[in-house]
Amino acid sequence: MEVIPGVYQIQTAASNLYLIIEDDELTLVDGGTKGALKPLLEQVNQLGFAISSLKRILLTHSDVDHVGVVNALKEMICPDVYASQIAADALAEGRASRPLQLWGLRELSKWLQPRISTTMYFKVDRILTPGEVLPLLGGLEVIGAPGHTPGQVVFYASKKGLLFSGDAFRTRAEEIKFNLIPAFTWDAEQVKQTHKKLAELKPEIVCGGHGPVVFKAAEKFRF
Repeated sequence: MEVIPGVYQIQTAASNLYLIIEDDELTLVDGGTKGALKPLLEQVNQLGFAISSLKRILLTHSDVDHVGVVNALKEMICPDVYASQIAADALAEGRASRPLQLWGLRELSKWLQPRISTTMYFKVDRILTPGEVLPLLGGLEVIGAPGHTPGQVVFYASKKGLLFSGDAFRTRAEEIKFNLIPAFTWDAEQVKQTHKKLAELKPEIVCGGHGPVVFKAAEKFRF
């Protein structure tokens, strides 16, 4: 799905990925699950590009449903991977940046972690610092967005009014709500603070980690 010219959403059953096209180069925002590789390759082909045109991957956070294609792409084409320091430290150890909760099922968490860690184990090439601006979409600002995880960042293209929000929110077509699912929340109070901070940006388009892209987003934040 084309969000705006040069930005495409790849929506899978588990999570969303986004492609940015500029100067005949591709940038991927978030990496879905392992199963997202096929639809990603199909989308790149449909747009008339070779996968070798993908030069970088921007990660909002280190959860398994946002980093799943990274290792496969590193083996294929070696794109640079960007992430926060906290996310990079976690990925260097093959883990999420906050403990798996799974509704208090600690034994299941212990069983699951080593089975997903191979997907999550890789080296980040560049550390993202909140406040820096990447040379994409007329200036893509890195904004610290802790709460869902301690090291989450989001990306805001102010000239386009477009926010790649990772899992900072729960989004529906007509509303943007606090993302407070207990099993996947590191700090509920920081979720609320991040939600309010990002709402103050008044983005026109929110590209979330799950669900549909939200248009006319500024008027759809719920508190």
